[in-house]
Amino acid sequence: MKPLSLCLLAFALSLNSLVAQTDSGDSGGSSSSDSGSAGNDGMINDRDAMVAPVNYRIQPSDILSVQIYQQMDLDKETRVEADGTISLHLVGRVNVEGLTISEAREKITELYDRDYLVNPQVDLQVIQFNLDEVQVLGQVRTPGTIAIPPDQDLTLLQAISRAGGFTRLARKGSVKIRREMEDGEKKVFAINASDLISDPDSQDFVLQDGDIVFVDERLI
Repeated sequence: MKPLSLCLLAFALSLNSLVAQTDSGDSGGSSSSDSGSAGNDGMINDRDAMVAPVNYRIQPSDILSVQIYQQMDLDKETRVEADGTISLHLVGRVNVEGLTISEAREKITELYDRDYLVNPQVDLQVIQFNLDEVQVLGQVRTPGTIAIPPDQDLTLLQAISRAGGFTRLARKGSVKIRREMEDGEKKVFAINASDLISDPDSQDFVLQDGDIVFVDERLI
């Protein structure tokens, strides 16, 4: 057996052991009350995931692009530091943590307009987000890390879709999600993805940062 197969087998056995010790709260495959829910309204793509919603609030480790019309020497790409500030030419450090894109743009515009430029036209974009992530492993076409879109939910079916979808050997009736709770307890949810797919009105399972999704291989 190849090393990767051994790792996946060990992971699956570990999850099965946790499932045996954990009450998922719903034998029918629905998530427990602390998992949250979202409508199963279709999948998202990578491009949509990287577009900041109107209400997105800037946070540390985001990378911003600041451009000022006809002032190319002032253009800058800058990372939001741990203290919530960015460093800009002329105006120095500016605190943008917790601001929306529009609010941060207005603040930067006011700073340049106050002492340096006449009617500056500032364009501000988030070019890299400090995103939460989940792992999708097992019987999906492209196992790996999936980013949770900023200020949006990522559901189980959406994550599986972004991981290439189920393989033909996937056991869709019992997809496992391993989650570490705030108190450090590790909990496993067993979700019937077949039911979610067949019933458009069902409540999909909302994933959280650090969740590990594992799709078992079905018995042939």
